[in-house]
This record gives sequence, C-alpha cells and structure tokens, in this order.
Amino acid sequence: MKIISVFNNKGGAGKTTLTYVSFLGYTIYNAKKRSDSPNKRKVAKAHYNYAQQIPDAIREHIDEKVRKHLSEEMVAEPIGNDAVMHTHNTFPDMAQKYKEPMWKLPSCDSLDNTDKITIAPNRKSYEGTRDNYKLFARDFLKRVVTLDDWQRYYCSDQNIAIRFIAPCGTSVPGCSWGN
Repeated sequence: MKIISVFNNKGGAGKTTLTYVSFLGYTIYNAKKRSDSPNKRKVAKAHYNYAQQIPDAIREHIDEKVRKHLSEEMVAEPIGNDAVMHTHNTFPDMAQKYKEPMWKLPSCDSLDNTDKITIAPNRKSYEGTRDNYKLFARDFLKRVVTLDDWQRYYCSDQNIAIRFIAPCGTSVPGCSWGN
C-alpha cells in the first residue's frame, strides 16, 4: 500500500505551517492482468484478494480525521481505479533508458535497433499508457481538491484553458478562482 499525503502552506510569505498529514488514497501498481479473471479488476486471484483487504485496513489503521475529506468511494477505490494497476512489462525500463514517457517511445528518434524491434509491435500499448496516466492524475487531483486548504484556479491564455489547483492564499496573476 502506498500512502500519498500533502502538507499545506497556510503560513504565506514563505512561511510553512505544518498541519496534520491528510490521506489521499492508495494505488495498486504492477498487478498481473488476467483478462480471463472473473473479478472486476481483471487481475490474478492473489492480487485481487490482497486488494480487497486494503479499504478495510485503511478504515482500521488510518485515523478518520486524516481521511474525513474523502468520500467513502474514494477510500474504497485506488487512485485512478485500475488505470495504472496492470503491469507494463518492460515499458518503464525503456522509458528510463531513453528518458521519455512510455507513450512517446514509439516515436522516439534515438531508439537503438534492438529496442525499435521490441517497441514497434507494441506501439498501441505504449501510446495507450498516456490516457491511463491522465486518468490517474485526474483522480489524484480530484482528491487533492477535497482538502480544505486547496482552491481551484482557471486560466485562459491564447484560447487555451488551463485548470489547476494551488494552496489557499496563493495569488495567481491572470487567473480566477472557481469551481
């Protein structure tokens, strides 16, 4: 179980006030995918059985005051659901080798011939990781904005809308606060 937490910056003007850690959720990463599996996660039985125990372990061992901002569904489901749950085989190794995100590897000009032969037939799988990591990131941010100390900003510049979050009290030039 990986516990991700955020500290806030309420102090302003460079002063950081540490408050209690807030629980944002957990991830299940690198579980063996089994398309023939009858469970909802489509993972090996042992992985599924372990994953089923995590929400109860959270409720039992993580104080409610550090997870009170999360809905029951957020506590029960991993961050991003199953977006990054299944193994990517050698994809992360290749991404580290070429210092590129997994989804950019099929288009990477610097691949050596041996790696081109490995990556080319799996092009769609490599490129598909981008959407999965976007789903994961969106769910993570959805959880971050449940924290009382964060606010959402919307910016628009050159017909490009940008939505992001920032600690409360942060002034972002050219942006407005909103839902």
